[in-house]
Amino acid sequence: MKQVYEFKDGGKEMVALLGGKGANLAEMAKINLPIPKGIIISTTACNEYFKNDKKLFSALEEEILTNIRVLEYETGKKFQSTKPLLVSVRSGAPVSMPGMMDTILNLGFNDYVAEKMLEITKDEKFVYTSYLRFVQMFSEIAKGIERKKFLNLKATDYKEQIIESKNIYKDECGEIFPENYKDQILIAVKSIFDSWNNERAILY
Repeated sequence: MKQVYEFKDGGKEMVALLGGKGANLAEMAKINLPIPKGIIISTTACNEYFKNDKKLFSALEEEILTNIRVLEYETGKKFQSTKPLLVSVRSGAPVSMPGMMDTILNLGFNDYVAEKMLEITKDEKFVYTSYLRFVQMFSEIAKGIERKKFLNLKATDYKEQIIESKNIYKDECGEIFPENYKDQILIAVKSIFDSWNNERAILY
């Protein structure tokens, strides 16, 4: 069964399958509003994830990555390239739950991408503060590392703070911060699925 949809494949009548945000984005794409490109992972995929002991099926992983390649083609950008693509993984339930579930921004960042973005923007502060925020956001949301762990970094230089933050990630998780965009995206998808059961969402 199809689990990942392009915006052009959906519509407002598919809210139960695509979530409110996904269905509305699909509807906006239908009337040619200038919205960013993206893909939608279905609510049934989330249900299957929980039925499968919180593991992504290999078929779903492949479907996600196949649609990511379509996204690269449609945007004219590629992950890990001189014209880098960055994406966000956002939540969207069939019922409105504003701010209750999680979001991770700027997936696809790594040292190489930061260098290429710096060549394009010529703005070191913008590039490295964005990269730093990504590392810390990913650490907090995808791995549950407390935000306060990053509040008292010793380094003053943004690039050094990124290294320090990645070291905190390694110390807390026992693993190296993922540099590969595929790993980042799949870990992010799992963490957003998991946020369906976070304290905020349950209370809401």
